[in-house]
Amino acid sequence: MDTYKNMAAIYDEIFPFSQDTFNLLKLMANENDKILDIGSATGSYVKAFIDEGFDALGVEYTEEFSKYNYPLLIGDMNNLPFKENSFDFIFSIGNTVCHLPSRRDFLEFLKKVHSLLRPKGRFLMQIINYDRIFAHSLKELPEINTDNYSFKRGYVYENPSSLDFIGEIKDKNGGIIHKFNQKLTPFMYQDIIWAVNSSGFAFVQFFGSFQMEKFIKNESFVNITCFTKF
Repeated sequence: MDTYKNMAAIYDEIFPFSQDTFNLLKLMANENDKILDIGSATGSYVKAFIDEGFDALGVEYTEEFSKYNYPLLIGDMNNLPFKENSFDFIFSIGNTVCHLPSRRDFLEFLKKVHSLLRPKGRFLMQIINYDRIFAHSLKELPEINTDNYSFKRGYVYENPSSLDFIGEIKDKNGGIIHKFNQKLTPFMYQDIIWAVNSSGFAFVQFFGSFQMEKFIKNESFVNITCFTKF
């Protein structure tokens, strides 16, 4: 069962468009770039790039997001349906890549992204900073509260090889509307370094926020990694 199909109708309220996020994404893009968003959900960032004059599209696993009227392919990031050298800038935010089943799959994913990029192309990836999660034995993320919903998020794990992401969304006017338990692979800083060294990328840079704050391994809330191809 697709964990996120029941979230499609309320996704933008729980995870609204962030201008800070888009500012960094746009900073990574050059004029006339062709852009791909992997895990594009409602397409808010694809649409923002299109509004800025870019050729952009998204790929999304959950079919329910196809109703959001933007250039979208329904597909799996394990089997991206594009030709080599198709894009100048690819990004994947919102912890999407942690849905890959293993570290080996992550390496194969990076190799595929590398092949899809044209020379000097860039890839930006944002995930939760799992070095912080395990360093402090954290079992939950801050609760998200909107006008209509609350979203509790927690983790169950025994070691850094995998974890269960436990979620509960409540309608503040009508009780629980969705519960889920999603298996994730918690990619750590050293996992990313290992994969970069084996995937063909020429350069990698880390940030601890979309405001380009310094990444602090055991303290930053997110891990934003920017890759560059030769």
